[in-house]
Amino acid sequence: ATSLATAGGAVDIATSGATTTVKGTLNVDKAVTLNTTLDVTGDTSVSTLDSTGATSLATAGGAVDIATSGATTTVKGTLNVDKAVTLNTTLDVTGDTSVSTLDSTGATSLATAGGAVNIASSGATTTVKGTLNVDEAVTLDNTFLFFGAQTRQMINLWNDDYGIGIQGHTQYYRTYKNFAWYKGGSHNDNALNPGGGTVQMVIKDGKVGIGTTNLTQSLHVTGDASGNEGITIQNKGSGNPQLRFLDASGTQRAAITLARSWQNGNKGGITIHDGNSGILNIRDGYVGIGTTSPKAKLDVNGNIKIGGGTPISKIITGIINSNGTKALGSGFTSTRTSSGRYRITFDSAFSSLPVALATDNSDDEDGWDDNNVNIRVFKNKIEVAIRDINDNWFEDSKFSFIAIGL
Repeated sequence: ATSLATAGGAVDIATSGATTTVKGTLNVDKAVTLNTTLDVTGDTSVSTLDSTGATSLATAGGAVDIATSGATTTVKGTLNVDKAVTLNTTLDVTGDTSVSTLDSTGATSLATAGGAVNIASSGATTTVKGTLNVDEAVTLDNTFLFFGAQTRQMINLWNDDYGIGIQGHTQYYRTYKNFAWYKGGSHNDNALNPGGGTVQMVIKDGKVGIGTTNLTQSLHVTGDASGNEGITIQNKGSGNPQLRFLDASGTQRAAITLARSWQNGNKGGITIHDGNSGILNIRDGYVGIGTTSPKAKLDVNGNIKIGGGTPISKIITGIINSNGTKALGSGFTSTRTSSGRYRITFDSAFSSLPVALATDNSDDEDGWDDNNVNIRVFKNKIEVAIRDINDNWFEDSKFSFIAIGL
């Protein structure tokens, strides 16, 4: 063992230009001032290193322990590390920090008092094999956040109940209770509170709300104060836009269809279906029940029952000129069979005898005509006879009729 010591003076290990080699262990109890380079081939331990200039710590292959256990190493300037660094303690950084490669087998925390932490330099990739916990804002500069190619829940916004993930050909969003989209406003801790903003859309308990958080149906739409809001259904193909109503088995039970065109022009119409059959059609201001081609304001193909009366399915009305020609009406033909006698034949017969009425409709301006109208009723026709009650002969006259039945 060799000891170099003075009572209070300095010990110069080597003069300028010379090299001092220590083959064993060099123990220094006092401060050491190096005016040259200290080369170390083995492990080196430095308890206190004070340098006013650029300082380099390097070994040929050994370890450099910056500080012993319980001590703190403070770097006032810039710390450049060319090789891997193993930290057995905490690295506190008060300024901006750039880390090219960070490999940690345990929990790793990167934090600064107010500076920025650059995880990777430009063109490099930072891989986090464990869990990345971020307490502050993260800024990505011209790069992206990559989670690998595994199907799983990649992001937990609070815990497993609130997250974003990938499953088979599906990107999903998970929530414990509600989803909400707001426009404007600021954060509010209360559920479905837009924080002074506007509610755009809400999904709650299997219900979808647009413009509202008070959902009463599977789809609840609330417009603005203008009252001009609505639902638009647009078909980009050649078919007709349709709303379908299915039962629990998926069978269509009803539907509402918007017809693209109509025989009187491209005005469109609405059909309400009962199952797969159209039961109500609205076309060009006409309403058809049981028919897709209504010809009147109300066109019913089927029975009609008013109040508690007898059901009816057909009403035929018309006006017949005195010569037997049709003046008004449809669904029948008319002819004069002899003087004062007429036959009206229906295009389709009633299933049972209809109720029929006929009345004189002559243009006598002097007052009531003195004609008597008699009628015989058949399923497929009615016969009308007009008699002058004063002269007691059959007389040609204009008349009206109506036939009602099944």
